[in-house]
Amino acid sequence: MRVALLTTSAFTAMALGVAACSPPPATAPGKPPAASSPAASLPANAPTEPIHVPPDPLDVSPSAEAFARAPKLRAKLAKSPYAYFRFINAPFSGLVCAELADFGGTAPHVPLHGDAHLEQYAVTDIGRGLTDYDDAATGPAIVDLARMATSLVLASRMRGFQEDVAVSALVDGYRAGLRGEGAPRPSVIPELRAKFRDAPLDFLDGAEKLMLSEDADPTLKGEEMRATVAALEKEIRAKQEGTPPSFFGIKHVGTFRAGIGSALERKFLARLEGGTPREEDDRIVEVKFVGQRERASCIQSRYDFDPRYLRDDIPQGSLDRFLDPVFIDAKRAWAQEWYPNFVEVEVASLPSEAALAEIARDAGSLLGREHVRGASPDNLAIDDAREARLRAAARSLAARVEVSWKRFKSAQPPAEAPAGAKPG
Repeated sequence: MRVALLTTSAFTAMALGVAACSPPPATAPGKPPAASSPAASLPANAPTEPIHVPPDPLDVSPSAEAFARAPKLRAKLAKSPYAYFRFINAPFSGLVCAELADFGGTAPHVPLHGDAHLEQYAVTDIGRGLTDYDDAATGPAIVDLARMATSLVLASRMRGFQEDVAVSALVDGYRAGLRGEGAPRPSVIPELRAKFRDAPLDFLDGAEKLMLSEDADPTLKGEEMRATVAALEKEIRAKQEGTPPSFFGIKHVGTFRAGIGSALERKFLARLEGGTPREEDDRIVEVKFVGQRERASCIQSRYDFDPRYLRDDIPQGSLDRFLDPVFIDAKRAWAQEWYPNFVEVEVASLPSEAALAEIARDAGSLLGREHVRGASPDNLAIDDAREARLRAAARSLAARVEVSWKRFKSAQPPAEAPAGAKPG
């Protein structure tokens, strides 16, 4: 969440490798090719290049020009199939729409998180739950379910856990959520909260270090950033009463490049005056321009929702201290305030298979309680047959992600030699 250039979907359109599809080799009528030599079936003058197959929709070309705009991104994606999975939300959701469109039967479209995966689960001062709502939209529930389940399978495989344990917990939690019930508080929460620093000035200094100059992104000028903050102020003041007049005074604004899923998007950070002139009361707001993002065929319009719906364990009045996550400027941009104490779950630091299952159950409950606001529990119910299908789909999708990631990793261009290095 905390950690621009093109939108992820725009980049994906550039980056998806398109391999040439060769026709089947010619053979004489009634005569099969010789089994001992694949080349025996080719005409004498046939080219010797290997026959290519069409790329998977999840394939990303590592030689795409857009990687030059975010130099560190290619290496991040090559590190693990999970990092790669985080980057390809748009084509992944398109695949789910195409292959699992009938999963929900006649269920209507429901409110979606839009990018639900394990590392979106976080703990903050204002509760635990799913974060980053910039893909929030309406669509079939399977979009969230398949993405979360696939993330659990990938995480389990990377850590050597039994993959069905976490997916079973996700389904159990989802069923509870459809009944309006929460899940037990994951036992890993105190461990995550122990990472809180409770140091406002350190938090603000850290955010400042992420801000680049106003002209670092040639597609995003200071005037546009300031105008977007003004649009945010107008939106927030219409929703939240009592915000001090000077709250949205800009103290510093700058573009920034971070993250994985949104690494190529036009985005910026703004340091605002906040409720008082005291420095430690300053606020950090992140704005992403999401208006040009491609949406999968079964996903409908973006929508705003109360952040309480995808969070739990919220102290009374805590949300009132922060700005609501919100779409602004006719949903062309999305804004969220950064919280001083914020820790996301990371696949690499999961303490155990049991901890993963607890988080999966909690995430499932939150998604179920969100989805049921758009359809009846009966229409969204996951019976044994649907659970089996979700398991199979998650395993299959995870395998496709892994294969595409391996192709991406193996096709990395050679690293450039350090300046002054001698050849050989």
